[in-house]
Amino acid sequence: MREWKFGWMTILLTLVLAVSIMFTGCTGSDDDDDDDEEHDDDVIISIDGYEYNLSDMFDTFTKVTITGSDQTEYTGISLSDVVNSSNVAGPEQYQFMISANDGYAKNVTWADMLRGVMVEDGTMTAFPDLPGKYRIRDVVSMNPADVETLVVNGRLYVAKQPFDIFAFELVEETVDNDTYEGVRPSDLLNHSGLLNGSANDFTIYGSDGYNKTVNWTMMMDGVLVEADMQIVFPELATSFWVSDIVTIEVI
Repeated sequence: MREWKFGWMTILLTLVLAVSIMFTGCTGSDDDDDDDEEHDDDVIISIDGYEYNLSDMFDTFTKVTITGSDQTEYTGISLSDVVNSSNVAGPEQYQFMISANDGYAKNVTWADMLRGVMVEDGTMTAFPDLPGKYRIRDVVSMNPADVETLVVNGRLYVAKQPFDIFAFELVEETVDNDTYEGVRPSDLLNHSGLLNGSANDFTIYGSDGYNKTVNWTMMMDGVLVEADMQIVFPELATSFWVSDIVTIEVI
């Protein structure tokens, strides 16, 4: 009788061990599948048709640290280094559209790309002198873009950038019952790196070559309006209101 009980106990233990091994094997298989799925889902960033694997990018390029416009330090890879290793020839000739996986996008200049970084956490861009709207998360592409630009004191801006940079400081002027909202040209000149603006005069050029020269006081009173890229001067004749501005030159 004892031998019979011992035999059944041996069989029972064997069955329990077999079932345990079977479930252990299933768990290991699930882990392997998860690893494969993680690998398949690696983020791909496209630059003018050239594709990078995100993990390879951060293993390949040297990391640098910048101080963002919010005074936070961001460590990441240089955006210009990434573009320079892609198919884009002569990137300094272009502006670039940076796009997120949800469709959000911003245009920046090549000078911005030289100063900007991509942070690995969140695949996010950061720039030292562009606002939070340009900290784009989940980047999927950075492509050359054909966009309007504005040169201020030798610094190139994408035409829409001033209205993002000064979004919380937009000003209004009323002239002949019309209200104009925009950016003070003097603020934009200061952002460009101008020192001692009162010591200079400024020539404003439209895309058709039309131009007017004004002083610093006028630049402090004027309003750069996004519609028509026009500078409105409340105290000057409308002949000074240059439209389709492409350059503000310090003289």
